[in-house]
Formats: sequence, C-alpha cells, structure tokens
Amino acid sequence: MRNHKTEMQLKEMATAIAETITIRTYKNGNSEDTKRLSNPQEKEIILNIAYGALLGMNCNEKNRTSDEIAQAIIDTAEYTVNRFLPDCNGYDTIYCPLKKAVREWNN
Repeated sequence: MRNHKTEMQLKEMATAIAETITIRTYKNGNSEDTKRLSNPQEKEIILNIAYGALLGMNCNEKNRTSDEIAQAIIDTAEYTVNRFLPDCNGYDTIYCPLKKAVREWNN
C-alpha cells in the first residue's frame, strides 16, 4: 500500500524523474536510444507530466492502493510525454522511472 505523500515529496520525485530524457533515433531501420540530461524545456514538460501522475496516484486512498489505477496513470503519462516530446522514448524517460517510484513508494 502506498502511503500518502506531501506535495513537496511528490515534486521532489518528479524533479528527479525529469533530470534525464531518452531520445530515440533511427539508423538503418533500427532504433537507437540515447539517454542524456534534459534541456530546460524538456525538463519542464517531463516534470509536469510526472508530477501530475504522482498527484493522481496520491489523491485518494483508492488511487494509493490500486495497482490497476497506478498502471493506468503511468500508461497515460507515457502516452502524454510521447505526444509532447515526439523524439522521446517515453518508456525509458517516464514509464520506467514512475514504475520504480511506485515500487519504492510501496516499501
């Protein structure tokens, strides 16, 4: 069960997620992913999406305890980051870090 977090704690978690971005490029038909520090614009977008997802998981007891709701929120965050940052690999940039945050939150 995820415990309630303060908005400050959630903002810190989202800020950590937003530090890096994975960019997907293609070479000879194969994908190549490059992880790097996010620039200020990318960081703001990733931070806001991650923070929104974490707020959603924190907003009430049902959301804090439901793995299905958490998964839906994380899937939506991945989809959203891919819409705002088309060259971004949303899976590595936000999906995996949010899944890790939830695992740590549960412990």
